Amino acid sequence: MRVIKQISKLQLNLLNQKKIGKKVHLIPTMGALHDGHISLVKSAKAKKAIRIVSIFVNPDQFSPNEDLNKYPSTIKHDLKLLKKERVDIVFLPNKDEIKKYKIKYKIPNLSIENKLCGKTRPHFFPGVKKIVTKLFDIIEPDKSFFGEKDYQQYLVIKELCKKMKRKTVIVKCRTIRDQKGLALSSRNNYLNEKEKKMAQKINQLVKQFLPFFRKNLKVGTGTQMLKKDLYKHGIDSIDYLKIFTEQLTTRKKLNDKCRLFIAVKIGSTRLIDNYKI
Repeated sequence: MRVIKQISKLQLNLLNQKKIGKKVHLIPTMGALHDGHISLVKSAKAKKAIRIVSIFVNPDQFSPNEDLNKYPSTIKHDLKLLKKERVDIVFLPNKDEIKKYKIKYKIPNLSIENKLCGKTRPHFFPGVKKIVTKLFDIIEPDKSFFGEKDYQQYLVIKELCKKMKRKTVIVKCRTIRDQKGLALSSRNNYLNEKEKKMAQKINQLVKQFLPFFRKNLKVGTGTQMLKKDLYKHGIDSIDYLKIFTEQLTTRKKLNDKCRLFIAVKIGSTRLIDNYKI
């Protein structure tokens, strides 16, 4: 496993790999790796491909009142995990170099980024698009792997590639959960034991409601019932609880291509999840 920090060194290495017929599979991360990230790494494994994991806490996707300064950093632990998985390259971009890296084209605005997380986190998707565009420009991956937990992010990046006519295939990988069903997230590190139990309870409550939704319960009625139940069990606030199609379009009645999207705050920690109906 090679750890590379300079863009020029990374590009030279990749050029040599591509000359001998290797494909490039990229897993972009912000570090603080857990089993969810490792599942992406495993999904990216292929005989004729090299796997690159990038680790960079991207300041552009945080608003001034968010958790940039306390976002967990576990670089030694991360490198140990990636070495165990026999990752080929870990890209740790220099902050100044990646910031100054020029994108030669305009990044498009996408209507899909104005929903759900985009409403309450206006910095988020513009920041994500910017760093992903830079990584794709530098690395030119054949495939890039993203977790289903961040479903809206997956759709935004997929649409971004389509609009910018990039050949990179965006691969969606299943959500990894703990034994109680809580979706793994680096932000789970913020939760104390009481808050963690509360977060796990959300998953149980949502799953109890899914059969009601499957019986074509009206979307508005069902989501209001679920909100009441969540508040009853002590959730501090609900950012959103919405049902959309898998393309994030509105649907009044349900079918098998709908998802329930949820974002809540437990204490000061914001957690997101989604469930296929």
